[in-house]
Amino acid sequence: MKFDLASIPPGSTVSSATLNLYLVESDATVDPTYTVTVHKVVNKNPEVSQATGYTYDGVNGWTPNSCCYNNVPLAQSDIAAPVDSKGIDKTVGFKQWDVTSVVQEWLSNPSSNLGLLLNSDASKLRDRWRYFSSMEEPATSQRPYLTVQYTPPAGPPGTVNDLGVVSMTTNSATLSFTEVDDGTGQPAKYDVRYAVAPIAWGSAPSVTQGSCSTPVVGTTIGAHRTCSVLGLSSSTTYDFQLVAYRGTLNQDAVFGGPSNVTEGATGSGATGAGPNEPPGYVRIAEHSFAALPAAGPPGACTGTGLLAGCWFVYDPSGNVSIASVPDAPESPTQVLQFRFASGLPPGSGPGLFQGWDGPGESTNTEYRSIYEASWVRVPTPDFEMQQVMVKFLGYVGVGMNGEGRVPSQIYLASDNPDGVTHPVTSTTVSVFIQDVGDRRMNQNVNTGRVFTFGLWHQVEYVMTLNDTLNNAAVANGRLRVWWDGTLIISYDDVIWRTPAHPSGFWGRRWDPVWGGGGGPNKSRDDFLQIDHVYISGVQ
Repeated sequence: MKFDLASIPPGSTVSSATLNLYLVESDATVDPTYTVTVHKVVNKNPEVSQATGYTYDGVNGWTPNSCCYNNVPLAQSDIAAPVDSKGIDKTVGFKQWDVTSVVQEWLSNPSSNLGLLLNSDASKLRDRWRYFSSMEEPATSQRPYLTVQYTPPAGPPGTVNDLGVVSMTTNSATLSFTEVDDGTGQPAKYDVRYAVAPIAWGSAPSVTQGSCSTPVVGTTIGAHRTCSVLGLSSSTTYDFQLVAYRGTLNQDAVFGGPSNVTEGATGSGATGAGPNEPPGYVRIAEHSFAALPAAGPPGACTGTGLLAGCWFVYDPSGNVSIASVPDAPESPTQVLQFRFASGLPPGSGPGLFQGWDGPGESTNTEYRSIYEASWVRVPTPDFEMQQVMVKFLGYVGVGMNGEGRVPSQIYLASDNPDGVTHPVTSTTVSVFIQDVGDRRMNQNVNTGRVFTFGLWHQVEYVMTLNDTLNNAAVANGRLRVWWDGTLIISYDDVIWRTPAHPSGFWGRRWDPVWGGGGGPNKSRDDFLQIDHVYISGVQ
């Protein structure tokens, strides 16, 4: 029998190949099995429809041998050693032989594909046999067939031809493209680069901030993909380009062709809004930290670096300062810095700053929905975490405006992944509600440790009030949190306020408390840096 392998791409690697023959009849003896071996044909190229025990094509004979009765050759000198051997029982149905090595040889050398031959059981007495269906069997479902599992040879990754700019802000770009094959049938990875126009691929840097950061890992071939580039300069025209690849950059990467170049210009405004600010939101407060906000409370509504609203710093121990960071992503070269000093006890913080559209600490304008964008960094590769958590991102006020409380009813914190006070290199982010309720909202879209220490990260969130109806709170408030342009938290059933505490969002208090209770005091100095805070909302 012969099988055509033309549909299998040349160079493929065969992981398995199985010959399937349908047993239709067996002898009537009590012998339970009959051994049938499968061999590859060599030397002769048989014409299957014309071959007999004497000739391989109806004219030319098989190589003579004395194997069998009356010296009929039966191709016994024109077959290789058995590829597989099976004891065939008498149950009607398909039987299988492993012919993987033969099929791989045929693919590597197609001229060696001269077919297969089944040999009878020479150990059995006469009148023992097995009959199998042939390719002429009227029931097509019982005809012989070959099952081959293979991996096609790797080709070059595809080329993206539709890279485009979806939108631009003063410091970011959102790109889109269609995902391509990596050359092995899997989604490709992408190296995304940018430069002030015009771009030169060899000298252009790879994106390191935002969800376009190299490597962008593909998900589905043919899917429409968007990602963000953060940390761009305002009033600047940029070119963007990418290349698909497989493997690991700077090691064994195999690249496709470079994509088309797409261009976009950042805005000229002072706003530090990120790519996910909802349309129609009005700026509430903004600070670039070109200088330290005035001491308070109350908040000062003018000052260097103050772009909107009123701000104050509370710094009883001298641990809040301005640090020089020339490569700060939003407002170089000055950033706000908190020092978590050695000896700091659990549940304490280095100081705080607070901002809103008015100077009050416990009474302010209320908003129905708020948006914030800021940049944060732990400037060292690790941070000594308190055993429970650190409230790196501070507090937001809701529900209790005018009740003599500070805005602390919501806090954004990072868990200690190990539950013991010691240095860690990354962590997660969660949002908590206290005083007006009691709820924890963990990362539920991207559950990985997104807060990597030593790197700048852009944090964005939108909080939208829930309704109150018939003296009851309705669980329809919304929360969205983006980390470096990627959505990581999404809830639509939040109770931010109650009839007893009904106010809207009313203040931002960045008080990065170390803990959590319990455990030892800090054993070393650690730092948190904040570059530019922008808050907007709708009433």
